Amino acid sequence: MSDFERRHALLLHQSVIAAAFLTYLVDPEDVVWRFIKNNPANRVLEHATFAGATLLVGVAALVCTRARALGYERVSGQQQEFALSGNWRERLFVGEFMYAVGLASLAPLRGSLILIGGEGIRICRLAQGGGAPSAAGSRRVGPLIATRLRWRGAFRREAFKWGVFLAMGVFTITLRDRLAEVLIAVASLLGFVLMEPALRDSGPNGDSRRRFRNDR
Repeated sequence: MSDFERRHALLLHQSVIAAAFLTYLVDPEDVVWRFIKNNPANRVLEHATFAGATLLVGVAALVCTRARALGYERVSGQQQEFALSGNWRERLFVGEFMYAVGLASLAPLRGSLILIGGEGIRICRLAQGGGAPSAAGSRRVGPLIATRLRWRGAFRREAFKWGVFLAMGVFTITLRDRLAEVLIAVASLLGFVLMEPALRDSGPNGDSRRRFRNDR
């Protein structure tokens, strides 16, 4: 894994998603409708397929949030340095791939292949590279405060996933493309706003570095 991939993991992730959905410029049909449009029960199948994809995105958001909130262990010899343990790190990567598969249901066929294939390659390279998110602290804190801050930071880091999960839930019920586009745009904006503190504190490895401190 190159240093660029390690430092700009989020940028590469968003670039793969952008490339996938830009295929709408040449193919106006999402991958689900492409395969079910000629079926007499296409509306029922569409509801069911997107319900499954929405569930997959929701599970992915939960897996990734839990990994970021609960998976940190103190680095040997470092009083305030934390890193994701091996099992939690693997769960984080599994959650990332589940999210890509669920989100791919909204893209055209070629976009779905780009999203699933691109994210699969990116995640495999990150996993093989051995990099893990870490958190640096300026002083020791009690376990209650540390846990609360970890969960808050985890939700911020996964704000995009939770926003997309809610948007897809509404789309699954209504099946209105324009409404889905607006909701996902709003979810992306809110996700960026919520992630901004975490991005501002990101370390040189492109992973979140947290400074635990008492809230006033």
